[in-house]
Amino acid sequence: MLCRLTQLDSDVWHTSSSGLAANVCLRTQGRLPDRPAERGVVIVTVGSGTQLPPEVENELVTELARLALEEAAPEELVLFSETAEEYFKDPQAVLDPKRRDEALGFVTPLIYSAALDTPANRKFVADYRKKYGKVPSYFSETCYTSARWINEAAKLVGGNVEEREKFIAAFRKVELPDAPRGPLKLDQWGNPIQNIYVRKVERKGGELQNTVIHTFPAVSQFWNYKPEEYLKLPVYNRDYPPCKAC
Repeated sequence: MLCRLTQLDSDVWHTSSSGLAANVCLRTQGRLPDRPAERGVVIVTVGSGTQLPPEVENELVTELARLALEEAAPEELVLFSETAEEYFKDPQAVLDPKRRDEALGFVTPLIYSAALDTPANRKFVADYRKKYGKVPSYFSETCYTSARWINEAAKLVGGNVEEREKFIAAFRKVELPDAPRGPLKLDQWGNPIQNIYVRKVERKGGELQNTVIHTFPAVSQFWNYKPEEYLKLPVYNRDYPPCKAC
């Protein structure tokens, strides 16, 4: 067994293996060791360092998948029709989006979808496909836009990024009206104001995609609340707001 679990507290289990470069958190609802039918978190933390060789990475992913399947409650596995044996025999084939329909109809909110039909995103997706041979993910877009944000801020200070305070001030001034995800700027507290998309999984052209079915434009961290009123509220935590169902 590649990873060995140890209990850190009542809900958190830890496993580590030196020389591996990854951090993984698997949330399970169901059976944990000595904690039947309760919620818990399995956190897998392995050391930083060199990039994983493919065979080691595959072994780690396989072990994490085994743990997830082993610790999941039965109702969590209804999404997948294949057995664990089928998965471990050929995980790439099992997870091939061209042959999976279980996710069809799922509705999710997020700041980006590769299916977003705007000129900026169509170009981004086309360029990404050409270079990497696949559709960009949420992480692809956010990394690209973050790098572009840094570049635009550097332009505002004429490349003099060593002057820290001026560079930070420039960050706050940057606005991207044509980011792949849509218009993007920061509020006075340094948090993004951006569109939130409601997406529905559909199959188009033989591929699964998150089709945008509704857009909430220019959503801030405060949503429809007035900032001055919201900031007077207690900090969100386990006790606030109180859980009426607990």
